[in-house]
Amino acid sequence: MGNFSNTEVDKTASVTRTSPPPPSDKTPSKSDHYQIKPEDKVSFSQRMYYSLPSFAFIPGMQTIDRIALVVLNMGLGINPTLVSLAMFVFRIWDGFTDPFMGNISDNCRSKWGRRRPFIILGAILCAVTFPLLWMMSREWSHMMIIIYFIGIGLAYYTAVTIFTVPYFSLITEMTPDTHERTNVLGFRQVVVKLVTIGMGWINWFITLEIFSDELEGIRWFAGITCLLFLVFGILPVLFIKEPFFEQAKKQAKIPLWQSIKVTLTNKHAMLLVAMMLMMTIGMQTVGTLGFYVSTYFVFGGDKAEAGKIAGIAGTSAMIFSVLTIPLFTWLSREYGKKVALYVNGILFLFATASQWFLVIPEHPYWQIISGTLVGPAVTGVWLILPSMQTDVVDEDELNTGCRREGSYTAVLGWIQKMGFALSVFLSGAILDFSGYDAALDQQPTDTLMNMRVLFVFFPIVMAAIMIALIHFYPLNEKRCLEIRERLEARRGEIHSQE
Repeated sequence: MGNFSNTEVDKTASVTRTSPPPPSDKTPSKSDHYQIKPEDKVSFSQRMYYSLPSFAFIPGMQTIDRIALVVLNMGLGINPTLVSLAMFVFRIWDGFTDPFMGNISDNCRSKWGRRRPFIILGAILCAVTFPLLWMMSREWSHMMIIIYFIGIGLAYYTAVTIFTVPYFSLITEMTPDTHERTNVLGFRQVVVKLVTIGMGWINWFITLEIFSDELEGIRWFAGITCLLFLVFGILPVLFIKEPFFEQAKKQAKIPLWQSIKVTLTNKHAMLLVAMMLMMTIGMQTVGTLGFYVSTYFVFGGDKAEAGKIAGIAGTSAMIFSVLTIPLFTWLSREYGKKVALYVNGILFLFATASQWFLVIPEHPYWQIISGTLVGPAVTGVWLILPSMQTDVVDEDELNTGCRREGSYTAVLGWIQKMGFALSVFLSGAILDFSGYDAALDQQPTDTLMNMRVLFVFFPIVMAAIMIALIHFYPLNEKRCLEIRERLEARRGEIHSQE
């Protein structure tokens, strides 16, 4: 019939959408308070093994975003535009390789599963290439250094893709329960936030007096990260099973371009992508602008004071984010993911709007309040949206007869990364549009007003669009339970502990 089906694995299938089986006569029932089946629960140890790779992955990614400019520009004197160009190339390459890795992982039929072989390979390659990224010689020319940085960086981001796409695809396979997936993601978010708080000290670490300069400092940090990849990166391989593999290995291999086409034409997946893009562009585009507003409007050009406030607000936001994760998982379970996402969106609107009244020179420390409020709102969004993505994968299996966790993780991640790259470009354009002049210690009144308006109202518009899009997303709890029932009627039950 042309759909994904359980055929010989060495054949390829043409990917088309077919009508799902007729609904069961039995309507999925639920109590007033949803109860996760015992066999669908993911144990504490499994959650821990899934979350601990964040101790390697977060430093491995955030170090480049936070430190590359400091080390290469301040430490080695490389033109900042060239460093920014290198980082832009990394983002484009990272997104470009994702769909290929997703398809390769989906089509893997090894005796160790579809995900775990690539996770261990990616962890080892990351452990090798990340330290190499910082092994340029101080004696090289600036152009030679940047060419080396880009070359090794492309190898490193390829390793990151090999590791992360299968790793993030595992969450859908760890349990078939829509709410338990949210719980697992919430557990991982706690670990991510704790690691991110620690990453706030990386500038302090690489500039310790025991190091001759920033380059030596980052080399030591890269060595530590190498060990973290080798220790924590392989834990999912050793201790996490793939319950859906026995079913998936019977399905036909999926051609890359056919898989991408079906993913991109999935309306529900594209709704999630649109919501992700609105939040990514809304947050990232004006993220840097906030520091300019604090520096020039609040502190009259005092970068040191603005930096201190930014550090306090960032740490406070992360701590508050960790404390509110249980609230968002509870909202999702008791009232549904759409309601939880509405609450997050409204909280983000409130937090962003409050910056107009709290980021003011009369009370400079008030901005810590608004910065703290933004943290939980953002965390909740990135907790709920990935969980909703797992429901789309289940619906796709109902429509096509094939599980494609890797392809959805990769394609949606690719689009999100393109949005991030776009926001990097827009951030500079918005700063120019405001009238900012780097040669001036004090910015004109009109420029300060433009900065404030863009800083506050641009993300409000993006968040409002995201909130409006939530209305059109149809996969509520009732629909997800129905999808699971129909899938199990067709191919049998699969539980997290199989």
